[in-house]
Amino acid sequence: MNTWNNHRLKRRYTRRDIVGRVFIKPNHISATPIYSNGVNYAPQYSDEHFNHLLVLAMQQTQKLSEHKEILTDYTKSLIGAYSYFFDVFKLLTQGKNVKTKLGLWGQRLEYTDGLNLDKISSAPQTHKLLSLLNAKYTSSLKALCEVVAFSNRDHIHQPELTYHYEIDSMCEQYSDSKFDKVALVQLILAISKALDYIVFKLHDFLIDHQADSDPQYWTEKTINISASGAALRMRKQYKQFSEISIAIAIKGHIFRFNGKIVKLFNCHDGEENVAIDFEFPDAKSQNQLMTIIQLDELEECYPDIIERLTQDAESEHKNEPPQQINA
Repeated sequence: MNTWNNHRLKRRYTRRDIVGRVFIKPNHISATPIYSNGVNYAPQYSDEHFNHLLVLAMQQTQKLSEHKEILTDYTKSLIGAYSYFFDVFKLLTQGKNVKTKLGLWGQRLEYTDGLNLDKISSAPQTHKLLSLLNAKYTSSLKALCEVVAFSNRDHIHQPELTYHYEIDSMCEQYSDSKFDKVALVQLILAISKALDYIVFKLHDFLIDHQADSDPQYWTEKTINISASGAALRMRKQYKQFSEISIAIAIKGHIFRFNGKIVKLFNCHDGEENVAIDFEFPDAKSQNQLMTIIQLDELEECYPDIIERLTQDAESEHKNEPPQQINA
């Protein structure tokens, strides 16, 4: 008798943190003017975290010693542009047709050209950093506007996206602690982090609409998984107790279950811990999942023995004598 779906016995099964790919979607999707998958990509705590990032960026301008007034104006302009970017994104993900909101949609022309950096041309390094940031911002906003322009109630348009910009490489270099007291660098990092928050959400949104039919687009995450459920961090929100479909790819196997969101925990960093119970799984897949989880634990506890067993299996396949194992 299979006992894995007995709620009283669920905690008996091993839970492991395993890296895999995952895709989750609600089972019940409402009709909207623009296609929506029913996921909340910008819950309230997301707004709060985004606003916190903007405040941090403005605070960095107070520490500048050179070009303070010009850079403060640029930062204010970018904050206004980022806020517009985020507002349009939120309406799109809710299934609303932004094009019918003429005042908001018309504003895009004000923001898609980016900053005019002529005032800072006398400072080459500062001009270069802002130009790189400008390129990432305008490219991402134009991609969002393209999605709005060509999406309809049946599908979400997929623009060509750039996933890595030169400014990202610069920020990786500047994340070194030796730049902690360089005011300009910290300002660029703060502005870039705020932009990344929106860009990553846009990428999540677009990838989710491709992932339904193509596992290569499923998001790679560390999944705390057992034979009865899973828990993972997400940059989007699902309704508690809502019914969902979940697909998980781990260790070369793909599992698909129906499930229910049983717990949500705000991580206070713009992400949320989501706990899922699998519902009515078939016995074959569930037993296979439990075997994979147990093997993962054995690989961690007894890596040498597992490696030898693997080598022996390969040797037997080649009709070679197996190695002796002294456990």
